[in-house]
Amino acid sequence: LGVGVFSNTLFRVAALHFTDYTLCIVESTERGMEDLPHDFYSYFIPRNILIVDAHNAIPSSLQGFSPTPKSPTGATLEKLVLKATELSRRNTTNSWLVGISQLRSSSDLDIAEGGITLFHVKNSLKKNSFSILSIDGNNMLIETRDTIIREMREILDCDVMVTTTDTHVFTGTKAGEAYRPIGMSTPV
Repeated sequence: LGVGVFSNTLFRVAALHFTDYTLCIVESTERGMEDLPHDFYSYFIPRNILIVDAHNAIPSSLQGFSPTPKSPTGATLEKLVLKATELSRRNTTNSWLVGISQLRSSSDLDIAEGGITLFHVKNSLKKNSFSILSIDGNNMLIETRDTIIREMREILDCDVMVTTTDTHVFTGTKAGEAYRPIGMSTPV
């Protein structure tokens, strides 16, 4: 396993390198992002890079954006993915300790039954750590994401990426039903 995180004012990319492939989780740092276009996936797959949208940031207005590969924003994202991937591949080692914990949900508002899962890795040689906190829901208010990251960094003393599963159990299943990203109905 190798871990690499790169960010700028627009995006943050967490790369997890496994033997042959690198998984890159992408988030928009300042504004919401809605589903990466297929062109991004097809560009990175031949490079053994799997890219996913963290689905963790949508502004209160509920209007996100989707960067296109040929746009300046898309080019910026591409560079960050490649930098994070390179860092994760350079940091590959067998000295990682891995922990996973899950809390099931009984909420019927915005967190689905998969609940909350924490994936935490710690490099036993370098003493650095990284965590992914995944919430079973569809997207997340930016303020909620930022609060969770701030509090988790304080507790775990490491970099944290918050994601959602992008499930539509409570969102978008019925016409006219309210859109409820994480944080809209359930407080942090």
